[in-house]
Amino acid sequence: MIIYRYLIIFLFFTSIAFSQELYLCRSYTDKGEPIDASLKFTLNTSLKNNIFILYDNIKVIPDPLLYLYIDKKVNNRNQDYDSHVIRPDKNSKWIVFNYELKESGKYEIYLRNSKGVLLATKTITVWETSRNELDTPFSEIYYYANVNAQFCEKVIYGKPINTFETISLKYRSPETKLFLKSNKPFNSSLIKFEVWKTSTNPEYDKFIEIKKFILNKNWSQTFMKYTFKGKGDYKFLIYNDKEIIIKTIYISVTD
Repeated sequence: MIIYRYLIIFLFFTSIAFSQELYLCRSYTDKGEPIDASLKFTLNTSLKNNIFILYDNIKVIPDPLLYLYIDKKVNNRNQDYDSHVIRPDKNSKWIVFNYELKESGKYEIYLRNSKGVLLATKTITVWETSRNELDTPFSEIYYYANVNAQFCEKVIYGKPINTFETISLKYRSPETKLFLKSNKPFNSSLIKFEVWKTSTNPEYDKFIEIKKFILNKNWSQTFMKYTFKGKGDYKFLIYNDKEIIIKTIYISVTD
């Protein structure tokens, strides 16, 4: 019974410690949300190959310094490869570090606080490729950086009509259209989005549902219908078929 009790306590504190999240991405929003996050990256040694290491603490980061470690896996064992000290901005809940990939291989990237406590970790794979291979869409840096997302009343001949960021259920139908447009093909067999009801504290954001829509890979624009069931502030996380984030968009629903 005592062992069981200690096990429960251990699991409880472990879940708290890892409520944070570490992302490796090509870009990010001004709210600290990753764009084009992945665990696999291509490398061209003739160019700079930068990614962003984004850490979301959910709450305000209490530590004055954080320590970023990068280990390279060699013969299934981790070897020290690189490390950096990061000073978070005051009252910040997230940090981002611009990092240049220089060698192919498998890497473990992890973050510790000033007491040495492990905050988050991720393992990534970096491939070295030729320039021709890098011409494939998913190898381009910031592939989805120019995607535009808008809520609108309807779409006519590929154009969104009556776009908005706030919708009143009293004066407008709860059914909306989510319009997506890119400067290149989406190269995805489907579009998936998660719907979250947000709060002033991101820790208490409430997951609502997931929607999926079949897509022609050659399309560079599309739209989906969505019906709101109640008022509140909402966040839509839009993904491709490889679980890479395409775009994040917000909307407020009032009476």
